[in-house]
Amino acid sequence: MPLFLYDCEKCHEVTEELQGMQGEHKEIECPKCHSVAKRVFTKPIMKLNRGFTSYELGKEVMSHEEHNEGKRKERYMTGIGKYLGDNQSPRQEWVDEKQKQEAEKEKQYKREEEYVSKEYEGFYDTVETY
Repeated sequence: MPLFLYDCEKCHEVTEELQGMQGEHKEIECPKCHSVAKRVFTKPIMKLNRGFTSYELGKEVMSHEEHNEGKRKERYMTGIGKYLGDNQSPRQEWVDEKQKQEAEKEKQYKREEEYVSKEYEGFYDTVETY
């Protein structure tokens, strides 16, 4: 049932009244001063259904299909899909994205390895052994 706003002519107290859509809504009694309160016409406020927030994926999704697709992608990217019985073939874009991430991890590993080897270069030459 919708909420309607009523404004008191005497004290200007605004009151909300829950009423059905059918019937006339002309005036009610003000709860504060008991004089006549007339209905105030306002713009309707509606929220469009914009989907829902998937806490599993950490983002808003528009449909259950999009949610399930996101879960499939996450399972593929983390590698747990094969353990959960997901035997559907992954999308090519997921494969490319995963390969790109793995290549980036490999580059990062090599950069760290080079940094460590340069940092300790010559260190073992100066250590005396007994």
